[in-house]
Amino acid sequence: MLTNRFTALVQLLEFLSEPTQQAVASLEEVALIDVLQRCLPTDEQQQLNELRNRCEQGELVKAEREELIQYEDQLEQWRVECLEALIELAKLGGIALLTLNHHFLRVSALYMPSKCKRVLGRI
Repeated sequence: MLTNRFTALVQLLEFLSEPTQQAVASLEEVALIDVLQRCLPTDEQQQLNELRNRCEQGELVKAEREELIQYEDQLEQWRVECLEALIELAKLGGIALLTLNHHFLRVSALYMPSKCKRVLGRI
């Protein structure tokens, strides 16, 4: 009789330890949200801001222009990955993409000032 209870307890623990479909979806959602919340480390963000400011003033040397372009390329790739993550989250949650987008919309330093875009466009 004790053996049957022990076996039943082991089976119950095994069942409870198996990830449920809800838990698997939640782990996937957490990973997607991590993509949406990704940002540059503070020191790199400060460097990017400085490069953007110098770009606005027309004070960049060639090496700085190349560094700024590398940052902007990286951020553009992140924007693409964010959009893909947002689309996948909307599918997982059965939520309209625009509705979900409003939840994650925030003012971001990722967008380059328009004057700087013109300067970089001439490089």
